[in-house]
Amino acid sequence: MNLNFRNKKRLQVINYIFNKLNEQELSKEFVIKLVYLADKLFLLKYGCTITSDKLMAFKRGPACSQTLAILDMDKDHVEDKEDKVIDTFKNVYDVTKRPHTKKVHTLFAKNLPDNFSSLSKNEMDIIDIIIERFGKLSYNELSNYTHSFNEWKKHEDALLDDTIAEEIDCKDVFEDKTFLNDELLSKYIDEETIQNSAAIYYGDF
Repeated sequence: MNLNFRNKKRLQVINYIFNKLNEQELSKEFVIKLVYLADKLFLLKYGCTITSDKLMAFKRGPACSQTLAILDMDKDHVEDKEDKVIDTFKNVYDVTKRPHTKKVHTLFAKNLPDNFSSLSKNEMDIIDIIIERFGKLSYNELSNYTHSFNEWKKHEDALLDDTIAEEIDCKDVFEDKTFLNDELLSKYIDEETIQNSAAIYYGDF
């Protein structure tokens, strides 16, 4: 999967969430947590992620690295060094930033497209499930939920401030049982599905 297609998918995931929630304004943290949740559920069900991102642990919780860089318009850490993906993002969203960190806080959709040609039906179905389960929660409720994941808690003591990030080992994601204990999400995965997905991810099938 080439870089342009990966970034196109990442942008379409963000746009899909905005369209499905029928919102013109969302916090960056809320969006990135929904993206992480969708990537995690897709990984547990199909053995790969939607965004093809590295999964990272930050003080504020787990996140998908490149999607977060796009949301932050972070030219130093985005894969697209020619900044085309940032320019595309700017055409769709205005942002406000925190004064002290200069990081993006809120996204305002100004020209929201409804083209999701890079997303498969399975990918959109998983995002729909995540939006159904988490889309109406408050940010604090969503944050508390993602902070319960073992793959994040494993790094918690090292995450002293917002400048520190540690890569999440997908082995820890496959071993986390949170989704299996979730009344809605447990309808879509079970132990056998997760074992098969891990085998696909590691090439052991």
